[in-house]
Amino acid sequence: MFWMHRRIRFSQVGTLIVLLAGVVINSSMASALSLEVVEELALASDPGVQSVESNQLALEEMSIVARQLPDPLLKMGLVSLPADTFNLGQEAMTQVQIGLVQNFPRGKTRELTSAQIGLKSQGMGEQARDQELQIMLAVREQYLEVAKQHYLARINAETIAAFSDVADITQDYYATGRVQQHPF
Repeated sequence: MFWMHRRIRFSQVGTLIVLLAGVVINSSMASALSLEVVEELALASDPGVQSVESNQLALEEMSIVARQLPDPLLKMGLVSLPADTFNLGQEAMTQVQIGLVQNFPRGKTRELTSAQIGLKSQGMGEQARDQELQIMLAVREQYLEVAKQHYLARINAETIAAFSDVADITQDYYATGRVQQHPF
């Protein structure tokens, strides 16, 4: 009965060793990447940060545009054109009008609008920085968790090796008769 119970434990230890070897191999692959590289990969692949940065650039461009005068308009028209013949020389009152129109906004409207959009752009920049910091925090927490699991796997492997040695020694003692088994 004792030996059967002992064999089950040895098979469980073997299974545990195989599982831990897989964890250690995976952990050593994960630790091949430095924290800085992992952070850069996470920031480069996050679409949220890229979206906010694109919006910020768009707002900066809009701020520049808001500071400028609106585009001038070319105005063209015909006045008193005879509708029956469309001949420009038929009536003496027929006129061809060509003009250029420029709108000038009141007061400091352009400067104030530009400043307002510039502040929105700065806010978007701060929002992007906040998202970057949140991503870096999450990456660092996960990186530390992987490092902890790697360390624990190494400790478990060393412990399993030590217990395997103790089990081998105990088995040798029983096999040679140095120790008697006592029923409980």
